Amino acid sequence: MSVVRYRKLPVEVDTIQWTGTNEHEVQEFTGGASRFYALDDADRENSDDPEATATVYDRLHSTWVLVYTGQHIVRGVKGEFYPIAEDVLGETYERVTDAGGPDDRQAYDGELAMYRELVRTLRAVARPDEADMNEVRRLLHHHAADDAAARAENTQGDSK
Repeated sequence: MSVVRYRKLPVEVDTIQWTGTNEHEVQEFTGGASRFYALDDADRENSDDPEATATVYDRLHSTWVLVYTGQHIVRGVKGEFYPIAEDVLGETYERVTDAGGPDDRQAYDGELAMYRELVRTLRAVARPDEADMNEVRRLLHHHAADDAAARAENTQGDSK
């Protein structure tokens, strides 16, 4: 059997970060003390890893999972809960704003105009005769100039 590659579907999940002191908030998020609790010293000594500070019940896999301070508790697509390290969360998900889009990327002035020019370019490429190719070259040159100007303007706005 050969290896098959899959891409994760774009889904939205809710998370709460375990700070080591917000047990009540995390319990409200997960459904109570029967689904999440902080480990006391005795629990930590008897666990698989004494560095763990809490545990969350993953009902999808019918098991308790150790949680470390700083990890986020994710409510998965099936209602299951599992911990994820902050760096892995950042590599796997992007934060969603109230508007439903990513909030870590901002459009800069002129970006919409550049996309319109690119659409025109693609339409021209669909009919590649010499006149159209000259138009493609003109549009690409215009796009490159707009892109450079918009990025410079965006960089100046960031430094203010």
